[in-house]
Amino acid sequence: MLFTTWSLHRVALQTSCLASLAVVLLAMTGCNGASGGADHPPTYPVTGKVLYKDQPVADAMVSFRSGPAEKAVAAAGKTDANGNFELTSFEPGDGAVAGEHKVIVVKTIIEGEDPSYFDTNSPNYGKTPPKTTKKFLVPEKYSKFESSGLTATVKDSGTSEVTLELKD
Repeated sequence: MLFTTWSLHRVALQTSCLASLAVVLLAMTGCNGASGGADHPPTYPVTGKVLYKDQPVADAMVSFRSGPAEKAVAAAGKTDANGNFELTSFEPGDGAVAGEHKVIVVKTIIEGEDPSYFDTNSPNYGKTPPKTTKKFLVPEKYSKFESSGLTATVKDSGTSEVTLELKD
């Protein structure tokens, strides 16, 4: 069989595309915990509290990221009315992998949002909705791993308890 330069290039391109697709699928499986149990690293319970200006922060999202971004195992939780949270990585409440983690805390609201523009029974339906803005209810720097400055250590035994004190 004779291969031309174009056919070799096409095979290389197809192989590259398939490899990229495989990487994306593996990453998606690892991120959403669909693997079940034995296919992921062990996790350990993590609970904590978020405070801002010495007051509990309700309804904030807390995310932990282990190691470098490309190899990270994520864990997340939402604070309750008292600012308390419990982390989940693969199964509800399973915690996070042991080790050092970068941490972010995000609490926002959307101002100017009007659901009537999406209600088929509203006279506003189909019209251009008003402009909305995202307002951070805790300092925005805490919403990015690169700027939050928050870290936590998850122990490889027992429950790790973390208090995150946010400052202006």
